[in-house]
Amino acid sequence: MSDDCHKALKQYAAFYDMTMGDVLYNCTRMQFHKQMQFCDFVQGLLGRLGITMDKRAKKPCFSFMCFNCKHEKACRTGLYKGVAEFSQDILDKRLLNEDGMRNLRELQLAFGQDPQFPPQQPTPEEVDERFPTFLGT
Repeated sequence: MSDDCHKALKQYAAFYDMTMGDVLYNCTRMQFHKQMQFCDFVQGLLGRLGITMDKRAKKPCFSFMCFNCKHEKACRTGLYKGVAEFSQDILDKRLLNEDGMRNLRELQLAFGQDPQFPPQQPTPEEVDERFPTFLGT
């Protein structure tokens, strides 16, 4: 691992109050369990070791979103059936950019949940681009 990547991992782990090993383990585990659904090799490998598929693996939010979700523990045990809902402390830090907010909103709406972010109101310029006015008519 490069020095810069090691520094990034260390800061990432500190942000989530995890060890670097925990971050690497969780990210690797997510990758294995996602790939297990589509790859005979990984399915056979984990199967021979007696590793069953993570209850979250088939969810579209099973990713880094788990690190931010307030339902992570209930979801991991199979009790939470919804999709990611970010914890208030993550929301308060205003970490999500526009694409992140839109992605989470669309995911939540697709699964019948109330979105945590309202749709972004278009600027007057965006409205003009979508609905041009025809002068002289």
